[in-house]
Formats: sequence, structure tokens, C-alpha cells
Amino acid sequence: MSDRWLEKPLGRRSILRGGSLALAGIAGAALLGCGGAKSDGTSSSGAASAGAASGAPKNIKRAEGFDPKFGNVPINEKKFVKGGTYRRSANDTSRENDPEISISGADWELVADRLLVANGFTMALTPDMLASYEWIDKQNLVLKLRPGIKTHNVAPVNGRVFTAKDVAFNIKRKAGLLDPKTASTKYARYAQFDGLTDAVAVDDLTVKVTLSSPMVRCSPGMPTRAPR
Repeated sequence: MSDRWLEKPLGRRSILRGGSLALAGIAGAALLGCGGAKSDGTSSSGAASAGAASGAPKNIKRAEGFDPKFGNVPINEKKFVKGGTYRRSANDTSRENDPEISISGADWELVADRLLVANGFTMALTPDMLASYEWIDKQNLVLKLRPGIKTHNVAPVNGRVFTAKDVAFNIKRKAGLLDPKTASTKYARYAQFDGLTDAVAVDDLTVKVTLSSPMVRCSPGMPTRAPR
């Protein structure tokens, strides 16, 4: 198998964000609540303007002996120059490259994106492929996709626009709705979507997600990678 699928042009922001998440650990996303729902039953929402802070929050007290520089990402103030290639080495092989089945995230960090990004320090969710998200109530979530997102320019998608139908399909597949007989043993993040009854594309940029009951595990599933 060619190793060129591992190559993906990355911007400065993508590299810095990826490094920060790697330090904090993707597993920390499992501690997230369901979109930050309030205990009084009111809905909460996120928007692209609610950017996550870079590096460790200033109000967190570090353990004694902890290197204060750890987790602080330096900011490159040089003028951005588009183009070039970013390469990295890998010392193992993957037997499964399907992001819905495999729990390995190292390779998919390079070739995929997320609906939401979880800050490794604060656990706050920031839209990535989404423009915004909103809990209408405790059982209905509306996702607004950013316009103009395109898939990789390779078969079978050939650079087409990524739409709400793609988002709905991926969510339903993660939840096992498309393959219910083997879902519990086949899909790595099935438990995070247990209780999800449907994901429907309302239009090209809007997805409505419906739950059978309030569920705190659904938001941690959103920051996982989505193939493009």
C-alpha cells in the first residue's frame, strides 16, 4: 500500500492545534457533558466565535515540580506562506483504517477533520467543520455545517462538497443505526451514541439529531474524526 495517503497539506493553525491535542490526549473528550447542557434544563449552544484557548489556562494550578512550559504552545508570528508539505514518521502499522471501527486516531489526525474540537485542558467544545450547534431541548440537537467544505480529491468522492447528508450518515453509522445487529461489537464509539434514534439532513447545511432520552455521552462522540 502506498504511504501517500498519509500526506496532507497542513496549515500553521492545524499543526499547532494537533500538537496541543496530542499533549492533552484525545481520551479526555470522554469527560465531556452533552454539549454543556445546564442543570436547570435550559439549552446551550456553541458557535465558531467561541474559540478554545491555546495552551494551559492561567487559572489552573500546576502540581509541584510540573514543568510550567509543558502544554504551552508557542505562537509563530511569521507571515503565513501557503503551500509545502508536512511529513512525519510512524513506527507501526494499522490493520483497520475505518475511523468508525478503529480506535486509533494518529493517522486520522492528518487526513480527517471533526465536527467539534475538544480543548485538552478545559474540555470546552469549539466548532470545526460546524459553524454552530444548539441543543433545542434535552433530546434534540441541531448542527449547522460550514459551507464550502470539500472532500479529498480522490475517488470515489473526487473533491465534491461535504454536506449535511454526509454528517447524518456518519453519525448514524457511529450509532449503529445502519448495522444494528453487529453495532455493539463492531463500532468503537457505539456506546457514546447509545440512545440516538435518528440523524436527519434538514437541508444541505443543517442536521437534526434526535435522542430517545437525555444522554450525557453524545457530545464526546462529536470531536472524533470524520473522513473527508
